[in-house]
This record gives sequence, structure tokens and C-alpha cells, in this order.
Amino acid sequence: MKKVVLEELIQKIPKKFAPIRVANVENCGVSLALIDGDYPFHRHNGDEFFIVVKGEVTIDIHGGESISLKEGEALLVKEGTVHRSRSKEKSFILVFEAVDLVYTMEEK
Repeated sequence: MKKVVLEELIQKIPKKFAPIRVANVENCGVSLALIDGDYPFHRHNGDEFFIVVKGEVTIDIHGGESISLKEGEALLVKEGTVHRSRSKEKSFILVFEAVDLVYTMEEK
């Protein structure tokens, strides 16, 4: 077994919105991502669970609420929910989602 050190992995993230896989647990992928700015609205065919590791991230639900998450806070986005993540500064999240998850981008 190999220990995962998130602070070391944060240094290896190549660019914003380009997650790196940390682990696979059964059919669930765990990824670390840099959020900096606005990601486009999208939906997917499975649930997605966000945990903020560093910084603050807002999850906007299309046509609805915006939920701000600080370090150590988490949110479950249910399958089919149109949403986006955004941050005003570099922030890092862990994302748990099915390894075969399919993203569908929403048109403006």
C-alpha cells in the first residue's frame, strides 16, 4: 500500500479543471482537481461528491441555488442535476464519481 499525500499531488496538477486520479475504489474514481474560475454547466449520468481540500468553491445549480463550500465541507450532486463549479481563487477539491461517468455539457 502507498500513502496518498494530497499536498504533494496538488503540486502535480497540470492546469485548472484537469483532475488527476488519486485512487479507484470499486467502481468509484477519486480525483483531485484545481478549480480556478468558472467551469461550464453540465450534468452526468451518476452522482458526484465534492470535498474542498483547499480554498472555497461554489457549486451553482442551474436555475436554482448556489452553495458555497469551504475547506473541509462537502456536497453530493445527484445524477442529472445541471450544475457547475467555480472559484474566485485557486482551490482544490476531491471528487468521487463512478469511473464510467459520462459528462454532458449544457448549451448556453
